[in-house]
Amino acid sequence: MNRPIHFEKLGIIGVGLLGGAVGLAIRKNELASTVIGIGRDKTKLATAQSLGCLDEFTTDLEQGIAGCELAIIALPVKQILEIIPQIASIVDPGCIVTDVGSTKKGIVEAADARFPSDRFFVGSHPMAGSEKSGVENAPLVRFEGMTAFVTVTDQTDRDAAARVALLWKCLDMVPVMLHPVRHDFYAALMSHLPHVTACVLANVAAEAPDDINFVRQLAGRGFRDATRMASGNPALWGDICLENRENLAACIDRAIDELRKIKSALEGNDRSRLEALLENAAAFRKQLD
Repeated sequence: MNRPIHFEKLGIIGVGLLGGAVGLAIRKNELASTVIGIGRDKTKLATAQSLGCLDEFTTDLEQGIAGCELAIIALPVKQILEIIPQIASIVDPGCIVTDVGSTKKGIVEAADARFPSDRFFVGSHPMAGSEKSGVENAPLVRFEGMTAFVTVTDQTDRDAAARVALLWKCLDMVPVMLHPVRHDFYAALMSHLPHVTACVLANVAAEAPDDINFVRQLAGRGFRDATRMASGNPALWGDICLENRENLAACIDRAIDELRKIKSALEGNDRSRLEALLENAAAFRKQLD
């Protein structure tokens, strides 16, 4: 097979849903001779190996990462921030380290401050998550056509960034390079705001006076689709939202402004104003397709 990129040893630190899915896709596309999973739970790591996500695994971080040409940190944002200093001190010279965290500014700043000049950190965010969790669901994750953000700053090694972007491209993703600050703004707008909005809708429905069985019967596909993300891991999403709290709070303010416009049109029985707001939203949504 003619591969545009290949690694002899590639490590995945944290083999849950996304880490497992990345390992599975890398092995399927033969982008590494050895994919090693690194984690704390041998049972989960063994499950990942049985699913084809890994060639081998270890619970020893230093042992697992030794000799890696590329290491992917597939942990929640808070844990990525905690482990960066340790990884920066033990990776081999020339190793490229990336991550899959859904916020980037804090992670990239932490890495830029810790990584020696001969080890390279490039922040990533493959937009291929799910409300599901656990490596057992890794085979359900699809990368084809999805965006993979690759962040660059003045300190980012451009060759390392290009190799990380090529990795995601080889998984049939669309790599987009941008600054971590700009990434976090768009992540708040396109990912974090929809999640908290889904939670708001679910919380409002949860206050309905009828019992859950009756509400379940009334919940059509539209409501279920709109609230799907609300079933995501609360602790994980709490960390994500707090890490990107300034951008998310600003987006929530804008959402409140839009709700107030619609409320004002309703209270004023202003059909033309209401239809204009709905038409603007419909036109934008059609452009996305």
